[in-house]
Amino acid sequence: MRIYSGTNFDEYDPEIDLIVSSFHPSKTFQDFLVELHAIFIVMFDVRLVGSRSKYKLLAKEVYDCL
Repeated sequence: MRIYSGTNFDEYDPEIDLIVSSFHPSKTFQDFLVELHAIFIVMFDVRLVGSRSKYKLLAKEVYDCL
C-alpha cells in the first residue's frame, strides 16, 4: 500500500500521532489492526478507507516498528 507520494512531508502527521499514541506493547497485532483501521475511518471516510484486510501489511510494518 502506498500512502506517501514524496510531497507534503507532514501531510499524515495527525494520523501518525494517533496511531503511535494508541499503540501499547501489550496489544496483539489483531487489536492494533482494528485500531489502525478505525483511525483511518475517523480521519478519512469509511467509503474511502475500505475493508480492514487492506491494512494488514501496513499494520504489520508499523506494529513491528513500534
